[in-house]
This record gives sequence, structure tokens and C-alpha cells, in this order.
Amino acid sequence: MVRIFFDMDGVLANFLAAVSERPEFNDHPYPSASSTDIEKKRRQFWSLIENTTGFWENMPEIEDTKKMVKFAYESGHELFILSLVPNATRFRQGMVYVSHIKSAKKEWVLSHFGDFFNPKNIIITDCSKAKLIKPIASDILIDDVKAIVDEWISYGGKGILFSSVDQAMEELSRALQIS
Repeated sequence: MVRIFFDMDGVLANFLAAVSERPEFNDHPYPSASSTDIEKKRRQFWSLIENTTGFWENMPEIEDTKKMVKFAYESGHELFILSLVPNATRFRQGMVYVSHIKSAKKEWVLSHFGDFFNPKNIIITDCSKAKLIKPIASDILIDDVKAIVDEWISYGGKGILFSSVDQAMEELSRALQIS
């Protein structure tokens, strides 16, 4: 049986929109790798998220993403959420806040996509997705981070680098025909 794994942030939930629609992030955007004082700026960014009530719970969906999930669901294969949480060292409350993120992300999935995902198939982790799942050739991951997709493929799974709903659906359709 094919298993289809969806990342949450950047594939289903619009993390960037959640940041950009909040005025408190205007002066503290996520710093690029070329930023000076990058670690200080990253700490400021994550601190703002930690201090923004409801940040994880209120992220908007990426437009038309339900169409993609419904397509996968109707294919009859088992669907999973496989989402990372930031490292606990980024937050003042450490693992306490990471535990909050895990539960908030699960609640977000259930409230937005509960018709498609079995709660036991919602995996929110702080470790490598590929190392955790150990994908086989029929496992498909849809993720917006190239390094994560590349690692998934190196472990033997199929990876789709998400850039849009239509692109991901097209690649998923092809991958399901091959499986």
C-alpha cells in the first residue's frame, strides 16, 4: 500500500502568511543566511512567535490545498501528516513550548483537514523525517524543503518538492501511476 506523507508548514498551512500578516514581525523577519548577526535575529524571530498567542493554531491554509488532499484521499491510499517542530533551544520555554507546538499543530490539522487524516496518522516530530519513518519505495513525501525531500529520496522513498498545489497534484498523480 502506498503511504502519502504531507508536510504541514509550507504545504498545507501558510507559515509565511501567518508571519507577514502580523505587524510585530515587520521589524523582525526571519533572517536570511547572509544576514549579519544571524543568530541574534533568529532568536528575536522565534521569540516573537513564542510570544504571539495562537500563532500555530491560527495559520491560514494555503489556497486550494484541500483540493490536493482530497485528490490523495480519493486515491484510496493511507494519508499522513509529517511535520517538524523547531528545536527547543530556540524558545525561552524550551520543551514546554515545543510540546505546545506539537499539540497546536495536531489541532490545526484536525480542524482544517480532519475528514482526511486519522488522528493516529498525524506525526509531529523534532527529528529527521526520513530517519523516523525509514521510507520504502512506495512512500511519498510532499514537502516544501528541498533538503528534506532529498534526504527522503536518499532513504528510498519518493519525494515531491512542493511549489504549488497544481504542481504537487500533477507529480503525485504521476507517482501514483508508477507505484
